[in-house]
Amino acid sequence: MKIGEWLKKYKWGIALVVFLLYIIFGESGFIQHRKLNKEIQRLERENEEQMQIITTLKEQNRQMQQEISENKEMYFRTHQFLKKDDEDVFRIEE
Repeated sequence: MKIGEWLKKYKWGIALVVFLLYIIFGESGFIQHRKLNKEIQRLERENEEQMQIITTLKEQNRQMQQEISENKEMYFRTHQFLKKDDEDVFRIEE
C-alpha cells in the first residue's frame, strides 16, 4: 500500500489525532490552560496575603499617629503651658 492511499484511507483519523494534539499541547491548549490557572491561583493567594499585610500596616500607622498626637499634646501642655478651653493651669515654681 502506498503512502498516498494510506493517507486517503485514514485522513479523518489523522486529522482527529492532529486536532487532539493541538488541543492538548497547543498555545491555548489544555496543559497551558492548567499552568495559567495555577499561576492565577498563586497570584490571588499572594494578593490576599499582601492585602492582609497592608491592613495590618494601616492599623499600626493609625496607632502610631494617635501616639504621636498624644505625645505632642503632652509636650505642649507641660513645656509650653498650653491648655484646653475648659482648664486652668497653675504653674508652681520654687
